Amino acid sequence: MAKRLDSRWGPGPLGALGFGPDWKIDGVLPACSVEAMPPPALSLVAPTPSRSADPVRLAVEQLARSLPARTDAAVLVDLLEDDLREGLDALGEVEAHFTDLLDTLRTEAVTPAALVESGDDLRVLQQLDSLHDAVVRLRKRLSQAASMNRLAHAPVRSR
Repeated sequence: MAKRLDSRWGPGPLGALGFGPDWKIDGVLPACSVEAMPPPALSLVAPTPSRSADPVRLAVEQLARSLPARTDAAVLVDLLEDDLREGLDALGEVEAHFTDLLDTLRTEAVTPAALVESGDDLRVLQQLDSLHDAVVRLRKRLSQAASMNRLAHAPVRSR
């Protein structure tokens, strides 16, 4: 069996590339070497920004302080934060699409196919739908927050 492997790696294309019967897949490093292992996934993740650097978090925390300390207010603030982030993400995708369009239009030798392809991005239409939905939800939630805020700061009437 070893002879068959040797002959297969002989004068053919693999043999020309330097593969032979003593060729090792992992080269110089032994297969169990720590040096040959990829870096841990956690080292590839971007660090989480501090709470003070997150404008969305700061804004919703400010809003939460103005609302009554109730469970429904806390849920409303959480949902509002999610909607804000979703809307901002969709807006970023739409902005990226327009940046790509500008890059295409600035190309010296722009082709008709490139023009059609750059304008035919269905993702941007989906992001616009997502942005519209987020704006509608935000409008509703902000109205609810205004109502809660008004009730929290209404003067107490005594008889």
